[in-house]
Amino acid sequence: IADDAVNRLHPKVVIGEHEVRDLLNDQGDFENLQQMVQMFTQLLPGLIVNVAMFHRGVASQLKERV
Repeated sequence: IADDAVNRLHPKVVIGEHEVRDLLNDQGDFENLQQMVQMFTQLLPGLIVNVAMFHRGVASQLKERV
């Protein structure tokens, strides 16, 4: 189901390492960017679940009030 949902989204944007390095000022900037991307890659699945559970909780509270 998740794969089907992903396929309905906009196409992926791919930016190559060479392009990124050319746009950044120094190697430290690139390494920092790599660390940030890795951090978000690890955190995003949990964030998605938290948001889904929040919406589910809000929806159940609204149903109880009606």
